[in-house]
Amino acid sequence: MSEDSMSAPPLVYSLDQVAGLRLPCTVRWLADKLRSGEFVGDKIGRTWVLTDADINENIKRCTVKPKAVSSVDTTNPGLPQFGSMTRTTARRMRRGDH
Repeated sequence: MSEDSMSAPPLVYSLDQVAGLRLPCTVRWLADKLRSGEFVGDKIGRTWVLTDADINENIKRCTVKPKAVSSVDTTNPGLPQFGSMTRTTARRMRRGDH
């Protein structure tokens, strides 16, 4: 037999082993995500199982990806611009409500 066919199958983990220990969530939340298709995993009979690759993929799916959002009000060039100023704050400063 070749070395590839002799390699060990991937380890699988039950939801009890993953929820709380490997992922900061509950078993029910994780099962809901798997059922809805938002997370990857395999169902063997009535039991959901996840491999290390599945867990890593699910972590990637939960990672927050910051958007390049500008909250700077460009309508009044005479007003000093601050990156964290919202439109409401800029409007209040223009009105003198600060």
